[in-house]
Amino acid sequence: MKVEGLVFQKTPYKERDMIVHLLTRKGQKTSLYVYGGQGGGKSKKGSLLELGHMLSFVLQKSKGIYNNSDQKPLSIAKVDQVNWAPKYIRNDYRAFMLSQFFLEVIQKLALSETDDIDFNEHEGIFNVLSNALYYLDKAVEGQNVDYMTHLLLFFTKLIHHLGIAPNYEECQFCQKILGEDELCLLDISNGGFSCLECTSKMDEYLSDNRQLSEEYQAGRRYKQAFQKFSLEPYKNYLNFPSTSVGLVRISFNFLNYQFGFAEGDYRTWKLLFE
Repeated sequence: MKVEGLVFQKTPYKERDMIVHLLTRKGQKTSLYVYGGQGGGKSKKGSLLELGHMLSFVLQKSKGIYNNSDQKPLSIAKVDQVNWAPKYIRNDYRAFMLSQFFLEVIQKLALSETDDIDFNEHEGIFNVLSNALYYLDKAVEGQNVDYMTHLLLFFTKLIHHLGIAPNYEECQFCQKILGEDELCLLDISNGGFSCLECTSKMDEYLSDNRQLSEEYQAGRRYKQAFQKFSLEPYKNYLNFPSTSVGLVRISFNFLNYQFGFAEGDYRTWKLLFE
């Protein structure tokens, strides 16, 4: 039996072994125990278990291994082949850190594997991660990397495939159709956009608030960006407009709110802005 997936985390175990954590094509997390996975030994061979690599494994027939952190036995596996590996990301520090952030987000959000063979609800998560890594590598190769655009594209596609996308077509309160250039606010707690009229009715002082005016404009820009980024295929990344850190943070905050995470829960987030 074979297992295929993207490596998002690895844990050295004993002297030369490795516990590797994968995102499978079903969009689920699974962990495997690989003897000699760290490389080395008499042949001084290197390890194939690199983060962001797409690998195929052959499961061994022997009994599983228990480790101290989990009561479930880990399947013993051997690397069959490397199906894909980034060639250029490591040549660009910011792109490399961006790829590590992608992997950390998936580690937090993806569900563990299930015995239900028909479970494919989260296949889109695998597609988002694989596309994010592939096209980031292509961008580095072409020396044309817009880091914030790649980050917003990743967030938007992920939010869309997780089924938590805000409704950008109408106001969440009055159901009025929101025009493309209409001012609006993103209500993260309710997961939707509200029009100027509905927000003003809730607080008569809001219309005179300068800061809120800026938030309306940011809401409009985010609505426009979310619509475009969610509908366009990943391969058209060169056609996406440059985006701002502000829009990226809006999307990041939206995603975190839905799952109860905070910015400080991520090791790699702050490294993106160094």
